[in-house]
This record gives sequence, C-alpha cells and structure tokens, in this order.
Amino acid sequence: MSNNTGEADGEFDYATELNMGDQERVRLQKIKQMRSMNVDPYPPRASRTHTATGAISEFEEWESANVGGVEGGQDATGEISIPAPRAIIVGRLRLKRPGGKVTFAHIEDESGRVQLFFRANDLQQTPWDYEAVNNLLDLGDFIQAEGGPGLNGSLLDAGLVDE
Repeated sequence: MSNNTGEADGEFDYATELNMGDQERVRLQKIKQMRSMNVDPYPPRASRTHTATGAISEFEEWESANVGGVEGGQDATGEISIPAPRAIIVGRLRLKRPGGKVTFAHIEDESGRVQLFFRANDLQQTPWDYEAVNNLLDLGDFIQAEGGPGLNGSLLDAGLVDE
C-alpha cells in the first residue's frame, strides 16, 4: 500500500522522492542488498596492516629471499624457508575486470596503487564470496582486502585476495 509520502509497505522510496538517476538507484539497491546480508556498507573502522606500496615492498623482499621466488616460500629442495607474508590493504577501488573465475582489480591509497587478484576458488565464504565481490562492489568504493602475494612469471604484480 502506498500513500502520498512515497512510502510503500513502511519503506520510504528515496529514489523517487530525490529524483535519482539509474546509477544512484542501482547503488541504493546494492546498499539495501548488503544490509539484508548483515553487511555494513559504511563500516566505522578498517583493519589495515600495510599501505599499497608497503605491501608490494614486503612481498618483493619475500620473493627475493626465496630461491627462485617459488610461491609458498619453498627453496630448491622443496622445504619451506620463509612463510609468505599477508597484508590487509584498504583503498578506493579504481578498476575491476571480471573474467570467468578470476577478477583483477586495482585499489589505490595515499601511497599508490596495487593490483588485486580475486579467484572464485578462494572466495567462497559469505557474505563476501566471489559473486558478491563482482556484483556489489562499484568503482570508487572504499574496500578492504586481505591476502598474500601472487606471482605472475617473475614479477610480483598482483596480490591474491582470499578474505
């Protein structure tokens, strides 16, 4: 049931009242969806452990300390020498390229930009599973990502996000 105030079933229709465009309506719908999943779209705190460039530096140091830069910190005999570092990075989402079961993204903070690598097999825990990452996050959103180094050939250019 609807009345003159724009309310329908006890919920105020901000999009109509504020004459929002399509983009604003989509973002408002995503916020409602996050709240229905018990996710705060505007959390009061973030748990950052590294800046973007700090994480890249630590990952590069780890890579150079391991023979051949083999993922997982294994030396030539297969023994684990140094465990891979983990980082929590917070920044603004600047680019997102989904493709099948992987998504590449760039986030940027005050120190610089870092590329993230989201893999469907690693992001299966709700509420932020692979599907939610691709459907609920928009360019410009502030996000927090946790993971370790991902290796692309001999260069460390993408952090693997698993939380």
